[in-house]
Amino acid sequence: MRDRLVSLGSFERERRTCNLCPKLCHHACPVSNAARDESLTPAAKNGAAGRVAAGMEALGAQVTDLFYACTGCRQCQAHCEHGNDVALSLFAARGEAAAQGSVPEAITQMLTRWDASGNPYGTDLRTAVDSVPESRRVGASGRVAGERKRAGVPPGRGMQVLWPGCATLHESPGLVQRVLAVADILGEADLLLYAGPVQCCGYPLVAAGQMERFRRHVDEAARELRGLRRVVAVAPECAWVMTELWPRVTGVSGPRVVPLINLVVEGLHHLPAGRPVRQALVWHDPCYLGRFLQCYDAPRKVGARVAAQPLQEPQPWTREHGYCSGGGGLLPLTHPEIADRITRARVADLTGESFGPPAEGAVGLRWIVTACPTAAARFRRVGARAVDVVDLVAAFLGLCDLREVQGG
Repeated sequence: MRDRLVSLGSFERERRTCNLCPKLCHHACPVSNAARDESLTPAAKNGAAGRVAAGMEALGAQVTDLFYACTGCRQCQAHCEHGNDVALSLFAARGEAAAQGSVPEAITQMLTRWDASGNPYGTDLRTAVDSVPESRRVGASGRVAGERKRAGVPPGRGMQVLWPGCATLHESPGLVQRVLAVADILGEADLLLYAGPVQCCGYPLVAAGQMERFRRHVDEAARELRGLRRVVAVAPECAWVMTELWPRVTGVSGPRVVPLINLVVEGLHHLPAGRPVRQALVWHDPCYLGRFLQCYDAPRKVGARVAAQPLQEPQPWTREHGYCSGGGGLLPLTHPEIADRITRARVADLTGESFGPPAEGAVGLRWIVTACPTAAARFRRVGARAVDVVDLVAAFLGLCDLREVQGG
């Protein structure tokens, strides 16, 4: 994987087959569908990457722009007879373009913010971290495992931390405290918020093809988390990057990393009687939780336990064919108008009448439920009501009112 992400030529087979394919996956690409541009289909973009690698096409700003016209959602791969990973192929192509000095201005600005703050937003994420009581935080000293005694972790039980990720802290800071409150009731009172200096898994660097920066970043972050029993990642893209890419970059197996929904579903047997959520709910499968981590059933089990009515699903764009929110792959930075069109189209699918009226007994218009802070923020950006599946559990337990968590 390390070589694949760095070397443009290592995707030769995928790019060759994309060049020869009659665009059988074009219907599944959120970018080309939103832009209505055949040059932005997965086959066209990956084919261009192959021609550049073979020296058959010059690399310029226009070609580089094609490489960034991708959310990295892997939806095309779900429809590909060859299983081509166009997402990582284009991430790699971005890295090769950067090596030749071709970087979109929006990415240059993002990297400047990153170098100044350690996250793509260029903001101080400590405010959200510091809002959590000190007794529930660990790692501010830079020695997470060494704080076992202060944190009150029982002897013989490894420490586990909650990794919120930069997107959560920036877009939905209030979600962190709701997660910890729910964890207490689900038998995970020893879950502590990671409060160390590194608050990003490095996904934006991977998506920009900046693998040298990514390696340096991971070296620092991995040192912080050594000796832990488990890391619970709120954002599914963090869980994927930390599980799949961190060990390949460092060469060392770190702590077990799981998406937050795993912790929730494991603790459902601790859930006391509560008040089922009566809002009309529709489920959105996040790309990284689904196609990257292959986690589809866990959030549905949680929804079935705490909602008064089954979560509705917009057929056929569900499970492995779940449609992207438009928030991945740095698309909102490089192609903001296309990203917004994707988001609005997804909201229309999720809240429209194409799959029937809300279930009998449900209250109000549909609320979108997901397990991805980035997707929820995208949906709220265009005026939809969107919450995390953990918010459903918190509402079931009387810990929050869904109407009050819309701001994150």
